[in-house]
Amino acid sequence: MLNPKPRTSLAVIVLSAVAGILSRRFGAYLPIFIASYGGDTLWALAAFASIRLVFPKLRLSHVFLLALDLSCLIELSQLYQAEWINRLRHLPGMGFILGYGFRWTDLLCYLSGCLMGWGLFYFLEKGKTIK
Repeated sequence: MLNPKPRTSLAVIVLSAVAGILSRRFGAYLPIFIASYGGDTLWALAAFASIRLVFPKLRLSHVFLLALDLSCLIELSQLYQAEWINRLRHLPGMGFILGYGFRWTDLLCYLSGCLMGWGLFYFLEKGKTIK
């Protein structure tokens, strides 16, 4: 049986991935703000939970910084449009990870998603102090 941290991280990863994909698929039925920014925000939340899963003893502030750095680096990589990476982006699932085109607003979404992750894991791990 998994201990609580991996279960929490896995649940957050799955739920945020499903919700993010659904926000793209059914964006026409959602408020424009959520349809436009929800997927990217949830992507960063999943990145936060993934780092927490791999490094469960890392301070939440460090998980926050790693997740934000990873998210922003991937977004900035979208400024690079060489043929080889564009082919990679079109492989199944890679578009969700690498994205297709740079948008500066995504950087704000990543900040929001990482802050959500920090708050959520702090709340769920109650006894842990933020350092």
